[in-house]
Amino acid sequence: MFELLSDTIEGGGFPRSPRRWPYRAILLKLAIGLALLMLCLLPSLAVAQVSAPVEQKDIGRLSVQTQTYNQALGVVSELKRASASQTVECNGTCYFPNSSKATAWSCAPTKRCSLRCTVNPPAGGCD
Repeated sequence: MFELLSDTIEGGGFPRSPRRWPYRAILLKLAIGLALLMLCLLPSLAVAQVSAPVEQKDIGRLSVQTQTYNQALGVVSELKRASASQTVECNGTCYFPNSSKATAWSCAPTKRCSLRCTVNPPAGGCD
């Protein structure tokens, strides 16, 4: 009985089990690695909000999306002209603490406009 009590105290409050705890070190390393990976990816992740699109029959359909980054705010506008065969017109602006950068590009009619404020200079793309 005294041996069992000393095993519990020395083992950090848990009884020693030779079959169960050898994986503890592996799980701890895996958890630390996953946490570090998330910290590396976090700055590149953006939170996006889409507003309701507006439409005018002679011009086309306009939608606007805002994005929030760690060190920037982004706004993307996407204009799909009334004639479906035309390219989609994209305009984006990234707002940083001390400056802002605007860019314009176009996408195929079946693609959506996307903006990346995590690169310098900010870049537009088509998804």
